Amino acid sequence: MIAALIVTGIMMLLAGPPDPEQGESLPNAPSLTE
Repeated sequence: MIAALIVTGIMMLLAGPPDPEQGESLPNAPSLTE
């Protein structure tokens, strides 16, 4: 349960600020948020 919240938080952070470095490193994160 806690792990799921942490993962969701990371996904929101990656999807929030447009970071080119982290964005290219995790292309699956923004896909899941959409």
